Amino acid sequence: RALGPVIAKWLYSGVLEYVFPGDPLPAVILPCGAVPKATAPFYRLITDARFSNQLYDDWGVRYFSAADLSAMLSWCDFTWSSDIEDAYHKSAFAGCGGPLRKIKRYYFDEGILKWREGLIIGCSPDTCAGCCDKSLSGIMIDGHVMRFAVAQFGQKTAGSPLNSLVQAIVRHYARHPKSIRVCPWVDDLF
Repeated sequence: RALGPVIAKWLYSGVLEYVFPGDPLPAVILPCGAVPKATAPFYRLITDARFSNQLYDDWGVRYFSAADLSAMLSWCDFTWSSDIEDAYHKSAFAGCGGPLRKIKRYYFDEGILKWREGLIIGCSPDTCAGCCDKSLSGIMIDGHVMRFAVAQFGQKTAGSPLNSLVQAIVRHYARHPKSIRVCPWVDDLF
């Protein structure tokens, strides 16, 4: 009940792409579940990416823990943080490198199936050639398969736009005096 609206939102926005029967399945269907969290909807979807991470290249961003962050700080240092909600889901995979094109996405509005126009980069589940990140991982809920069309937490994702953004910020600050340093920390930027 808690995650249904989240999954619906992800399908509507393109975070997840529904794989219809007969379409090629993702290479790995990740085990998934829910764990409690402090804010609404009070549960978070989790996936076990240990197996699929063997298929990915390493991500170019190094993560630091809060303890690492505090160890890096010196007297008179300051930190700035920005919580980027669902940061990984803001970064669409380039997919097979195909053009940005229009597709129809379906959604339910008060129990009525409706369609809206959306945009997709590269392949869709029905045209998948099995050659890119989007073809690698998905989830199954109640017999329905959906593939991830974005980078997701816990995955080693190579070349995602979020990685490019963070790398650009790190490089920008690296040109400044030694006293200025920026480090990414999970989906928050310090």
